[in-house]
Amino acid sequence: MPSRWTSRKFLLTLSAQIAALLVLLFPHRGAEIGEATQAIASLLVMLLSSLGYVHAESSIDRLNQNNP
Repeated sequence: MPSRWTSRKFLLTLSAQIAALLVLLFPHRGAEIGEATQAIASLLVMLLSSLGYVHAESSIDRLNQNNP
């Protein structure tokens, strides 16, 4: 079963909730918080997607080595 902590839906939802909380605490910085949150969430999703791809490819390579 895949980890829910690294799912894209979870990360995007969590980042939106954190951004909303920060905007509530610092309303005069709303635009900056929104832009920063989008950038950070995008980087996290790209990083985790890349790591997931590398993990999947390495699993396939290991299976191919064990079954000639």
